[in-house]
Amino acid sequence: MSTGRILAGKYCLLHQLGQGGMGSVWAAEHLALRSQVAVKLIESQHAANPNAVLRFEQEARAAAKLRSAHVVQVLDFGVDDGSPYLVMELLEGESLATRLANHGALPPLESFTVVNHIAHAITRAHSQGFVHRDLKPDNVFMIDEGEELLVKVLDFGIAKALLGPTRGLTDTGALLGTPHYASPEQLEAKAVDSRSDLWSLGVVAFECVTGLLPFDAPSLPALLRAICYDPVVVPSAVARVPVGFDAWFLRATTRDRERRFQSARELSDELRALLGPGAHVPWIGPLDDDDVTQVARNARALELHTYPTADAERRGDVRIPSSIPVGINRKRDLRHTALIHNASRGGALLVTRHPCKVDQELVLTLHLDSADQGEVVPARVVRVIPRVDAMWKFEVGVQFKRPLSDDLIERLEAKSQS
Repeated sequence: MSTGRILAGKYCLLHQLGQGGMGSVWAAEHLALRSQVAVKLIESQHAANPNAVLRFEQEARAAAKLRSAHVVQVLDFGVDDGSPYLVMELLEGESLATRLANHGALPPLESFTVVNHIAHAITRAHSQGFVHRDLKPDNVFMIDEGEELLVKVLDFGIAKALLGPTRGLTDTGALLGTPHYASPEQLEAKAVDSRSDLWSLGVVAFECVTGLLPFDAPSLPALLRAICYDPVVVPSAVARVPVGFDAWFLRATTRDRERRFQSARELSDELRALLGPGAHVPWIGPLDDDDVTQVARNARALELHTYPTADAERRGDVRIPSSIPVGINRKRDLRHTALIHNASRGGALLVTRHPCKVDQELVLTLHLDSADQGEVVPARVVRVIPRVDAMWKFEVGVQFKRPLSDDLIERLEAKSQS
């Protein structure tokens, strides 16, 4: 494609606005109306692929049905000389990705507005049987209208119909979407429903509030492991956030879809009290070295003593990646003892008899041998699930206040294999 090309005798391409994995977006002029529009073109190498063309056509049909102030308006669709194109309203502003890159974390009210407007958009989509499956800052556009901010969702090109089969769009198990924002069920090639979009929206909210990604890693396998298996990052462990945001985020990104928010409206309404207009919620942040000492001495903190064992912890028939199996305390003090599963650098899952609460401070004391004084590891409770078990009454997810050191990781792994 090049500047000056005329599509279907109606649209003159002016200049390219962006390039994606499947196509490019151009500013164009409607020759009859003399108005400017945005035109999305499928790349020539994909044009001969019936699956890609069908997916592109479905984007046009899906988006055309989603009449919402928070969804980019589709104006026309066609095929010119074998190349499908989609004509949309031309927006003036910037993507959420650009704003985050330029400014970092957004102000609380702006963060809420972004999440709320996206929630409006996907509520309309879900009501009509479509899941976006690729919500990310690149697909969110921000328009400043004086003192008002208008947010629109772009690109329903990989939307999936919920009200019937959509065959031929992807091969079985093919990953559609961006890994950093994808839900575990997407990455594990399981059936996807509207709650997958809610996971992605939770990740977008985390990035807006903290300026950071909750799931990040140097390699794709490590990233997939972080999303699917590792303890979820607690927002207040890495940035200052409003009290209650930890619990909100952990519900938005729980791997059990039945425990996740069940609708975009519910997700947005819960966030309104924390970040919305008139919200006056105190903020909390990560602990520094002095805070760690204070937590260790806090009488209200629950001390859980642990030590390594050679018995490998398994869940079903699959070994959890990066797990560090440990056992119960030698002293068998069941009031302050926990069996910890799947410990990683950033957190752990444990079972205990002691009732815990979300956001409660814990001090884990990891004993590597009977002679040492133990390694004190401050942590925060991020999840509590009752168990039907005679000994261990609760399953508790914890996030370490500071990642475990390389030395401690190596010592724990060596001890567990001895």
